[in-house]
Amino acid sequence: MSQNYPPPHDDRSGAGRSGYPGQGGQGGQGGPPGSWNPPAPPPPPNAKRNWFVRHKVITVIGAVVVIGTIAGVANGGGSSSASDPSATGTAASSSATSSESSASASSSSSSSSPKSSAKKSSATKKSPGLNTPVKDGKLQFVVTKVRTGVSSVGDQYLGQKAQGQYVLVSVTVTNLGKDSQTLSDSDQEVKDSQGRTFKADSTADLYITGNQVLFSQINPGNSTHGVFAFDMPIGATPVSIELHDTSFFSDGATVSLR
Repeated sequence: MSQNYPPPHDDRSGAGRSGYPGQGGQGGQGGPPGSWNPPAPPPPPNAKRNWFVRHKVITVIGAVVVIGTIAGVANGGGSSSASDPSATGTAASSSATSSESSASASSSSSSSSPKSSAKKSSATKKSPGLNTPVKDGKLQFVVTKVRTGVSSVGDQYLGQKAQGQYVLVSVTVTNLGKDSQTLSDSDQEVKDSQGRTFKADSTADLYITGNQVLFSQINPGNSTHGVFAFDMPIGATPVSIELHDTSFFSDGATVSLR
């Protein structure tokens, strides 16, 4: 079977060429015969979407991180420098507080100084001496005499020899209370220059003639006289005597023996 083909165009006539005036080639847009039509414009390229739009998850995470960083800096997360006004203000405030504390401590020290001085002066204040009344509880004591270097007390028939030396302290005791008071010689103490304490020797007191201070009962307003004997080493120097009534709460009254 044979196939019929269309007759060939004459190339000289310009038939079938596109883009020439007066021809309806494929390059033209078509128009009335004999007119020139411009070629069709190319299709517009596909618009590219913004990077942040295409990566929404990463954009959101980045925004959260940035906001958190800014908030941390705003809340003082950054380091303070010398040029930072808030840091300077804090340092000045701390310095002022330290100065106030030092001033307060100095003021307390200076205010306590007079009290300390008063305590020291009262501690170094000399105790009452001989023939000066002192009081402990309801009893009043007056030391009238001190003898040292006594080797024995009593007489040739009834007496006692000292281990070292006897120091004899003569006293007058008066009951200032409203009830009868008992005086005990064993409650009395003598201290020497070395700070040692010696108790009265009740047996030696017993041998002293006319002694009235050995467990003596003193009625209100009455007085008694006697001697306390203290057996001390030879060469020891008595400095003071501490006198007590028989009360459980007795603080003692100190008399200087120098």
